[in-house]
Amino acid sequence: MTKIKILISAALLFAPVFAGAQPMQDDDKNMAALLGGMVQSDSWIIRRDKAEEEFSGNVRYENDLYKIRADRGLSQRALRAYTLRGNVYAAREDETSKAHIKADKIFYNQARDTGYVLPQKGAQLELGYNIKNGGPAYRFYGDRLDFGAKFTSYKLSGWAELDDKDNALYSREMTFDLNTGIFEAYGGRPLLLGFNDDGDYAISADKITAYTGESRYSAQGRVQGWLAPAKGIKNLSGGFGGAGITAVR
Repeated sequence: MTKIKILISAALLFAPVFAGAQPMQDDDKNMAALLGGMVQSDSWIIRRDKAEEEFSGNVRYENDLYKIRADRGLSQRALRAYTLRGNVYAAREDETSKAHIKADKIFYNQARDTGYVLPQKGAQLELGYNIKNGGPAYRFYGDRLDFGAKFTSYKLSGWAELDDKDNALYSREMTFDLNTGIFEAYGGRPLLLGFNDDGDYAISADKITAYTGESRYSAQGRVQGWLAPAKGIKNLSGGFGGAGITAVR
């Protein structure tokens, strides 16, 4: 039973991370809700011929859901494109959860429904997701985040990392599709580590897939690992069996 609890905890690591992400059913309405209100900054330049507004110096914005900070901001309404640059901090908080991102640049093209996030030079971008009232906290790190499909498709690249209190996943790339609930880690031999009161484990494979709606995952390609419950170490190379876990060599 202890072994099952340890392995299932690895699968459950993925499920709540994206729980706060919701598809934007009405782009213009939702973007207006985000951008509406008063943007404050040290400098504000309006270019009416280009339908642009540029904000610089202590750019800040808040409403009931969002809090945004940056050194510079650019709204290109004719292109339906929006950019934040320099010490970017963006957070969304509701009654049950809080999500935030720290980066150097966030760009979103509403017309093309694509965007990306880049870190400061020599650092990695950070994404956090916390469930309130004593719930778990998660952190993502990476060199680049791409998103699209009405905020339902995400790709984190550049030796990405996903952590919670008891687990850590390392991989060159991670992708998540909100519509299917499928999370994939691949490239650079993904490594999943877990440390908790029931024991420790490590799993490495060519690809790790999590089915977040089903609380299970599969490890595929040259699967290796170990499990160290209270009574000793078990070699997991070649198969896990049971507990909703699938290993494919």
